[in-house]
Amino acid sequence: MQKSRRGLLVLAAPLVLLLGTDRSEAKSAQKETLESGGQKRTCWIYRPAALPPGATTPLLLLLHGSGRDGASQTREWQKLADKEGVLLAAPDALDPKGWAIPADGPQFLGDVVSFVRARYPVDPARVYLFGHSAGAVFALNVGPMESEFFAAVAVHAGAFRDAADANVLSYASRKIPVFLVVGTRDPYFSVDAVRETKRAFEAKGFRVELLEIPGHDHDYYRRSDEINRKAWDFLSPIRLEKDARFKTYTTR
Repeated sequence: MQKSRRGLLVLAAPLVLLLGTDRSEAKSAQKETLESGGQKRTCWIYRPAALPPGATTPLLLLLHGSGRDGASQTREWQKLADKEGVLLAAPDALDPKGWAIPADGPQFLGDVVSFVRARYPVDPARVYLFGHSAGAVFALNVGPMESEFFAAVAVHAGAFRDAADANVLSYASRKIPVFLVVGTRDPYFSVDAVRETKRAFEAKGFRVELLEIPGHDHDYYRRSDEINRKAWDFLSPIRLEKDARFKTYTTR
């Protein structure tokens, strides 16, 4: 995490464009515009080909890496979303280089969920977060801050930068479950750093699972099918036991 000259808390990963194979699909995510914090913001929404009639649907928020946008995430998740009946919502960070508090959340993510819920039958007990790289770092911060709103968090290639980052866990009023994925050859987020993040969560009583992929580097897109399946297998059984509650934070 770093401070920008505007005083925002910026959660960024290295600006790396790792281009995977483009996926062509009959149906694409829809680019939508919503208002949040007095600004027009962009979010990509993917509705699976078939949703169960008369039933509520889980919603997965996808947080992209540095230099990307939300569409880059929905493309990787569409096949699983169609199979599992999951709504996808992938907002764009205000600055594509990284996600920032408060510019990109928690309030913005809450507004995205409200925007989707106004259009689709979302199950409020099954709203999840997934982030890659810079989006993973952001998810690890926002998840605890909104632990009674998001059911669980899964991330690929993300960790707390230092011990001070773990202070965000004090905001959690619920021990939100967390799933961490890292490659043993990731040059930006070491296995040791991710293990230390796991220990920080566990020290505060959180349930955390860690998947270390031998020989894997930072390139999520090359192995997204495998990573997404593991993440969804962790996320999907978890539900909020109480009514979803969004916590509002004030800035000075």
